[in-house]
Amino acid sequence: MEHIQVHDIPNFETLRSEVMSHIPMLDKTVYGDYDVHEKPWTWSAHNKPYYMTVQRMIDEACNKYCVSWGCTTWTLNTMWYHVYNKGGTYINHTHTLANMAGVLHLVLEDERDCTDVMGFDKPIKEGQVVLFPSMHPHRSPVVHGSKIIIGFNWDIFHDMKVHEEVEKI
Repeated sequence: MEHIQVHDIPNFETLRSEVMSHIPMLDKTVYGDYDVHEKPWTWSAHNKPYYMTVQRMIDEACNKYCVSWGCTTWTLNTMWYHVYNKGGTYINHTHTLANMAGVLHLVLEDERDCTDVMGFDKPIKEGQVVLFPSMHPHRSPVVHGSKIIIGFNWDIFHDMKVHEEVEKI
């Protein structure tokens, strides 16, 4: 099993258009609607008009990842977009509040600008999502063109409907 996986997004062009209609194009180096750490208990998908479309985009990939780890269930916890224009960057970081993280590459004008997941040497292309444990360091190198991503935190787990009883002492 691979702990870092890259998956193609089915129907990418059509679904990307739906998501992009909710992302403003501004003349800034880096911007987005990241709102996870301010008050994570108040985070709501209702504030993200692109949420349901992105969930459809990543569903197949998250299901495959979940099964590859012997898990039966996954939940999508938080989501945001980041837009990087020429010169934009984001430092090496990890994610909290979930056991998994994901980055969906909506726009990637220059393939050198893909998300850099430490120790992972395969390119991530436009129309692909990279999934990995949330504690795995990753960053956005300085971009050469335009890059638009959807970042998200999610959890995978085994539902434990069938389990062995443990004797209480």
